[in-house]
Order: sequence, then C-alpha cells, then structure tokens
Amino acid sequence: MKYRVALFFSILISIVCCQGFAPVSAHVIKSDDSIKAELHINPADNPKSKTATEYVLWFDDTTGKLTLYNCDCIATFQENDNTIATQKLNPVSDLSSVNTVTFPTADIYTLKVAGAPKQSGEFQPFNLTYTLRVEAVTPTKNEQSFPMPLAIGLGLMVGLVLLGAYVFDSSSRKGNTRV
Repeated sequence: MKYRVALFFSILISIVCCQGFAPVSAHVIKSDDSIKAELHINPADNPKSKTATEYVLWFDDTTGKLTLYNCDCIATFQENDNTIATQKLNPVSDLSSVNTVTFPTADIYTLKVAGAPKQSGEFQPFNLTYTLRVEAVTPTKNEQSFPMPLAIGLGLMVGLVLLGAYVFDSSSRKGNTRV
C-alpha cells in the first residue's frame, strides 16, 4: 500500500512540476466604453526587433454596431514618443484585423488604436492603448535546441518515477524476507 501512495505522489508532483514550465500566452484586452479589443502578437506574444511581426486585433462592441469595414481604424506604433509606424487596420472579418509591423530595435513600444465611423453615428469612436515589450532578435542556430524548461521537467519526472520505483522495490523486499 505504501508504494502505491508513493508512486501516486511521485506522478502527481511530476505533473505539477511540468505544468510550472509550460509556456504562458497572455492576450491583452483593452476597452473604451462599449468597445474593447484583444491584441495577439505572433509568434506567441513575443515580438522581436528587425523581424516582420504579425499582430491580430479581435474587437467586441457591446452595442453591436461596430464593424471594421465601416471604420476608419488607425494603428500607431510609438517608441519613446516618436512614431515609427502608422497604418490602417486590415479587416479580415467584421470584428478582426491582421496587420504586420517591423520594430527597428529592442525596446518598449506603445500601440495606439483609434477608430471612428466612416458615417457619423454608426458606432462610438474609440481609442485603445497597449504597451509592448520588443526583444532583440537572437541569432539562429543550424540545429533546433531542446527547450531548457522541458528538459528540467522531464528530468524531474524521470527522477520522481525512479524514486517511486525504489520505494515500491523496498516495500516488496521487506514483505518477502525469509527466516
């Protein structure tokens, strides 16, 4: 019975440890009264400098009036109050857009998204502001490296399973001693 409990806890601890190393993706949601938008940056919300970066905005309007096709929507990227890019949003549906921007350097950037209806009264004008951390491009290697958190998690899991097997073996030897 002891070995089953030890094995159960070994497996449980392994699962918890591996979950601690799972990558986390955070999509940022901003709102201006009835309109809100969720920002996602490819790849994995981790923009790199000097690389074309795709960003996706998913909009929601609690009044149900907003459609990006009827919006003069502008995205402005700023670095230290200097504008580095201004572009119209490229709608791919009524409430989502996909655009691309290239950040010149690793730094903190501000994305300002402003929208106004093409015809007055269609929906409420909005202004949304996001803060983005852009990292430097890392040199690429010819071979794909094994992610360190995954290696640590697998090592912990193997170690805990071996510990469980040792406890199981010890328990079974104590029960089979001959006199």
